[in-house]
Amino acid sequence: MLNKEQFKNYSYFLASLILFLAIIIYSGIIYINWNKEINRDEVAVEINLPVIDWNKYLNLSK
Repeated sequence: MLNKEQFKNYSYFLASLILFLAIIIYSGIIYINWNKEINRDEVAVEINLPVIDWNKYLNLSK
């Protein structure tokens, strides 16, 4: 039977192991899918940038 300190250390070890494996698996998924061709029409993002009237700012006094 594990005492309280051993159980805490065992729990930390298991949590660390699960987190490490999740990072490794996720990195592998990214590595496999990195060069996959994507359909640009499905993932298109429209960005509306503000149009600046530069003439207001060009003739400012210095």
